[in-house]
Amino acid sequence: MSISRAFGLMPLEGEKIPIHQNAIIIGGGVSGMSAALSLADQGYDVDLIEKSSQLGGNLALVHSTLENENLNKFKDDLIEKFSTHRNIDYYLNSIIQKVTGHIGEFKIHIIKDGKPKEFTCGAI
Repeated sequence: MSISRAFGLMPLEGEKIPIHQNAIIIGGGVSGMSAALSLADQGYDVDLIEKSSQLGGNLALVHSTLENENLNKFKDDLIEKFSTHRNIDYYLNSIIQKVTGHIGEFKIHIIKDGKPKEFTCGAI
């Protein structure tokens, strides 16, 4: 009876909603800048929100590796590539106040230098 019933069923139609083709990255450390560069290189517009006054995160506290590699050059090169990319905008000294929405359409409210600003994006 179940098989007979299944023959008469119709497939459910999904709802189509528009999706914003941009992203917001939270945090300006190495992983945040790398994620932003990866998305930006694929052609997406990216906004990065950083609470401190500089990029680099904890990498500023590390000066060398076990192999005695100079991380300052790595950090400077990454920041240079990140800050000059045409698809990336970044906001330092910014505090996230509220995040609302759903996948495809998030709204992020931040405070930058005492002024509120709102972003809409498809992914965080």
